[in-house]
Amino acid sequence: MWARWVVRRKLSDNQDEVDIDVVAALVEEASRALRRHSTIKSCHSKASRQIERAAGHVADLVGEVEGILEQLQTELNKS
Repeated sequence: MWARWVVRRKLSDNQDEVDIDVVAALVEEASRALRRHSTIKSCHSKASRQIERAAGHVADLVGEVEGILEQLQTELNKS
């Protein structure tokens, strides 16, 4: 679209056909909107890393509780 707009701008004798300022503003607005993708992607990456980190903590917790339960079972079997 941008390339088409540039060509139309250069070929147009009648500047009333296309409001160049409006088109330029819309192109800039679209560019700003696309830059948000980078921010969103960064947030997703951070969230994914935190989820992986939390999963590691859960695995550690389960291992710790299982170890305690094994010790408890050993103590109960002594009786």
